[in-house]
Amino acid sequence: MHPHLVLPLRLADFDRRGFRTDRPAARAVLERAASSFLSGYNAAVRSSSIAEVQSRLQDFEEDYRGFGYEGAGMHAALADLSRPWSASAVTELASQQGQDYGYLIHVGAGWPLSLLRSPHVVRLPATPL
Repeated sequence: MHPHLVLPLRLADFDRRGFRTDRPAARAVLERAASSFLSGYNAAVRSSSIAEVQSRLQDFEEDYRGFGYEGAGMHAALADLSRPWSASAVTELASQQGQDYGYLIHVGAGWPLSLLRSPHVVRLPATPL
């Protein structure tokens, strides 16, 4: 585990981020989705294998599990970028239980590429996307 890579859940708080807060029902749903994304990323940081990540994500509430896979996809892409000679984390994440979340794993894998403006491409699994 790399504790310095853990993202604080307070990043999902609309007040803290300066987002609109006058619609409490919508805010609650969006903050929950953002927290699930961060929790999925953190689950990947805290896991020693893709199988462990997938196991942790199975504990997420079904309606928000996809956001967890998106966050885990972001971590997997960062892992693949850091070791391009053996890049397989994104592909492994999209296997087995992750196969139902291929689109969201792709979205998550795209986050570090856009933020880092990296010229490197992460190998993405073949999907019907």
